[in-house]
Amino acid sequence: ITTLLCIVVTPLFMLLVNKIYIAFSTRHIGDVMIVCFNLFIILAFTFSNNVSTSCIYSKDGPSWNTNKTMPYEPRAALLSRLVYNTVTSVFIFVPSLIILFNTGKLIKGDFIILLVLCLILSILHILFSANFDYMHSKNKTIASIGREYVTKHEAVSVVFALLVAFVAAGLLLLMGVTSTPNMYLRLLAIAIVVLALEIYIFLKKIYATYQEN
Repeated sequence: ITTLLCIVVTPLFMLLVNKIYIAFSTRHIGDVMIVCFNLFIILAFTFSNNVSTSCIYSKDGPSWNTNKTMPYEPRAALLSRLVYNTVTSVFIFVPSLIILFNTGKLIKGDFIILLVLCLILSILHILFSANFDYMHSKNKTIASIGREYVTKHEAVSVVFALLVAFVAAGLLLLMGVTSTPNMYLRLLAIAIVVLALEIYIFLKKIYATYQEN
């Protein structure tokens, strides 16, 4: 239900907002601010769909012991659980970015970079949420899920989502105000580095846990 709401509501909301923006004549800095606002809202909606990954392993309950005896690569098995949110997030931000592109505030190259950027940031949020759940879950060996733990994980995921969306939009705005060349590419490069670090940490933690057990 959350996914369907995000897929339907996000583009409609962005269409309404950008219809208002198109009615105004803006200069370069105004165009940058419009893009930054759009980016923040699009990421916020996309991340709201990904919050479910913050308790994806906790919900296994007692089957966690079965997970540890699986006869195949544990990292591939655990990461495969995150494919759904990764794919559905694309259906959320792609239509919204197309609407932003049609406002004339972006050139084709920057539009493509923002598409890749949103995908990378979405994966980053998904991995962070799943990683937090994996390392802090208290439900791996009990039969029922404590609601307080799930709520805590979701709260952490929401805070991280808002932080990433705010930082991404803020950095883009700062680079736009200072007329930084290739600002979209620079932001993309930063996102790639952070994502690579998060992937490394997640995989290392999974490996260490299975070696220990």
